[in-house]
Formats: sequence, structure tokens, C-alpha cells
Amino acid sequence: MIREAMQWIESKVLDAQKKDEVMIRDDIYTEKELTLVLPHVNKCKTLSVNNLSMLITNVKNEIKDDVHNLPLILNVEEKRVTCLTSYDVNKERQVPFVADAEVPQISFNDFISVEKMIIQLQTCFKDNENKANLISMISKLSKDTKVEMEDDGITQRVIAQEGISVKGTVTLPPLVKLVPQRTFYEAEQPEQMFLLRIDGNCRVALYDADGGAWKYQCQQSIIKYLSDQLKQEIEDGKVIIG
Repeated sequence: MIREAMQWIESKVLDAQKKDEVMIRDDIYTEKELTLVLPHVNKCKTLSVNNLSMLITNVKNEIKDDVHNLPLILNVEEKRVTCLTSYDVNKERQVPFVADAEVPQISFNDFISVEKMIIQLQTCFKDNENKANLISMISKLSKDTKVEMEDDGITQRVIAQEGISVKGTVTLPPLVKLVPQRTFYEAEQPEQMFLLRIDGNCRVALYDADGGAWKYQCQQSIIKYLSDQLKQEIEDGKVIIG
């Protein structure tokens, strides 16, 4: 009785393993779908940090503890660094760490008031001569009651009248080099060219004028910082940065 029951179960299992094929006209279809069962791999949740120092500390600890497939790969973007492991048995990579830069919100490519522009320049840009000169120039426009503009497409000459008899001309440069806070604080910030414009309402705008080259400069600055801090790990073949 038991033997017959075992034989019946075995026959059912074998039948289930067979491909059920259906002939429709001259085409053969199967009713079963095959799914590859991959080996189990323990995976960690991604840890998010907001600075390069914490990222470096975690990378060094992970290498020392040897808990991940090496080498670790640091994929660098202008405001993010993603740490990936090498392939596991399933040819998949884990992402143990991600660092996102906390950068200030700067109004680019949009007209804002002179007061807001001065605050933005003072708080979100590196101090240099160009910044000081720009603040000095646009500060002369902050109290004007009337603005008449002469614009030849290259430079803007703003004729500002503050009363009945006081009148002067402010010439704004077409391009200005500034250093905004664009990426991680540990990395060197890129010097960037901006197109300076002013509208009829005495609002000022800074337009990106480098074709996005600042992103590449940020990447190179981050790579340099990480390479200096992880020099030994790179030489040992445990870390790849790019």
C-alpha cells in the first residue's frame, strides 16, 4: 500500500516536471514558464551619508572587515558618490554606501531682486575679488527709483536715477568668474563663468556660461580628494575611483 502510494507521488512529480506542449496549427506552445533560481546572497541596505569624510571612514572599515567583494568601486558624479561592490556569485553588485552633497539652493538662470542676489553671493559663493566687485556694482542699483537701460547685447549700461538731480551710469560686465558652492565641502569648488544680466525691473540674473563644464570640474575635484584619502587602498587594488 505504501509502495503504491510512493509510486503514485513519484509519477505525479515526474508529470509535473514534463513540459506541457500544445500544438496550435503548425506552432508548438508550452504551458510552463521556467524561472532561474539564483543562489541566495546576503545583501545589506544602502547607507546614505552627506559628506565625503563619512564615506571614506565606512569604505576603510568595510575593506578592513572584508565583508564585501573587492575591489570597491566609487562612482563619482558632481553631487553624488556611489560605492559599489564587485560582482557576487549572481553577477550582481551591491550598493553599501551613497554620499549626497548638501549644497545650498542657488538661483541660477533666473532674475531675482538685487537684495536677494547680494545675500546669495555673500552666503553661497567663495570670497574673491570678482565677487566683491560684483556686489559693489549691483549694490548701486538697490535704491534706484528709476532705471533706463542701454543694452548692445554684449555689455549693459544702466542709467540709474535716485532723485531729481542725482543721476549716474553703471556698466555691468558681460561675463564674470565666480566660485559658487556646487559640490561637497571637502572638495575644491569649481570656478565658473557666468553671464550677468539685469532686466527692466532692476532684477539681476546669473546665467551658466560654461556649457556645463562645472560638472566635470566637480567630478575631478572629488576624485582628487578621494584619491588622496584612499591612496593606500587604491595601491592595494581594493578601491577603484572613477
